[in-house]
Amino acid sequence: MNGKTAIYEALLADVGVLALVSSVGIYPCIANGVIEPDWDVSLSTVLIYRLNPVDYTIDVLLADYTVNCRADTEIKAEALAGAVVEALNRKEVAGSGRYYCQWGFVIQPADNTDNFNCPVEVRIKSELDLA
Repeated sequence: MNGKTAIYEALLADVGVLALVSSVGIYPCIANGVIEPDWDVSLSTVLIYRLNPVDYTIDVLLADYTVNCRADTEIKAEALAGAVVEALNRKEVAGSGRYYCQWGFVIQPADNTDNFNCPVEVRIKSELDLA
């Protein structure tokens, strides 16, 4: 299982997240990868990336991801983070796992080329399919 893709697909399918995230053309501003696309700071966006290596020495998958919820105001960034948590927390991952979320702070913009970021940490716990 690719957890980053699973989170991406879950967020793309969630009406609560889609109601708060901006779009460029017909594409919602949700991406996975460590480099954020060239989005304007006025947009509400989501970026997903993995925090740690996957440990195959144990019989379960434990993988941690960050979901950066960015917006031009603190309130919008927190609302987007809340929608991400609502979309994922304790929901089933395709197969036999679940998402577990936590968040709690907003990072202020560094300058006028930045926006507010409310990161959500998402842990995926699942049985490994090594077949």
